[in-house]
Amino acid sequence: MQARTTTVNVITGARWRGFSVVALLTAFAVIAGRELESPDPSRLAAVAICTAVLAVGWLVATFRFAWWAGVAVAASSIGLIALGHFLSGSAGITAVILALGLTLPRRPAVATAVLVAAVASVALIASLGAAVPAVHALFIAAFWILAFLLGRYVRFAQQAKAQAEQLLVLVESIRSERERSAALQERARIAREIHDILADTLSALVLQLERARSGSSSDLQQTALIEDAQRLARQGLSEVGDAVATLRGESTPALALLPRLLHDFERQTGTPYVLSVAEGSAALPSETQAAIYRVAQEALTNVRRHTISRRVDVDLRFTPGEVELLVENHGRPLERERRDSNGHGLEGMRERASLLGGDLDTNATGDGFTVRLTLPTR
Repeated sequence: MQARTTTVNVITGARWRGFSVVALLTAFAVIAGRELESPDPSRLAAVAICTAVLAVGWLVATFRFAWWAGVAVAASSIGLIALGHFLSGSAGITAVILALGLTLPRRPAVATAVLVAAVASVALIASLGAAVPAVHALFIAAFWILAFLLGRYVRFAQQAKAQAEQLLVLVESIRSERERSAALQERARIAREIHDILADTLSALVLQLERARSGSSSDLQQTALIEDAQRLARQGLSEVGDAVATLRGESTPALALLPRLLHDFERQTGTPYVLSVAEGSAALPSETQAAIYRVAQEALTNVRRHTISRRVDVDLRFTPGEVELLVENHGRPLERERRDSNGHGLEGMRERASLLGGDLDTNATGDGFTVRLTLPTR
């Protein structure tokens, strides 16, 4: 990244250094020409001293800006004006006023520039008196004012550039953070889809295999259990394809699949169910239907994995401005050593509800537990 340009860098930049050196050499030429044209031994030493101080201050301010160098240029320029070299001295005062406009805040810059200009004007009047034409005085004053305004303009431009660079850095940081947040949200969505689609089938498959392995059933029952396990495995493969299609946005589960989900649950677990679906649910947005289906699926998976259930009630109903899914399990929990849950199911259900502006509550009851999903209808 390039270094940020400041107002001091403008004064000491390579281009300005060249202009500054040329201006200094021009001032030397004017001073030398004036002294050769009208030599005055009485003031030659004073002119030489002022010229030397001007040169040192000018070069230091040009190549390595320092405030004492600016003071030296101002003092030597006023001295040259008092000694009759008003043109070279005025050029030095112009440079000082330009530097003040560049480097100081507005009020200190105005006050200091007015002070320097006033002292230089007094020196000019004291040196030339009535010999100063009015048009020349106005021209010098206008030139000083223009130099100050130029300095203020460059200072404002550099500050605006610095602020724009800071805004660009901030915008880039925000963009990177948004990309990172989007990636995390997409990972969470993929995790929810994988969990919701496969957890139900795989947990049913495990249950069927455990029952077949127990050996307590007849050969005919074991054969039926194994066949059911094979069907579940094929269903799992099919659901992997459904998961890929869902992640690609090609399909989403709808509430029309809810009766089949509960029918399979009853056949696999032997637990009866009661399903109640309010009219008009098919008109809900696809995202809302998918969330309701996945939450119901995860709730039934939790019933299968963590409880011995007598009955499951699933009720989908409308309230003013909202749709509510209530899953009630009537049964008792399994022994602690048989539970094997990492908590991703509940976390995924809550994330689904939150993304759609809804809420999810789970509560233990004296007769089992309830899962309540509330989503806005719009």
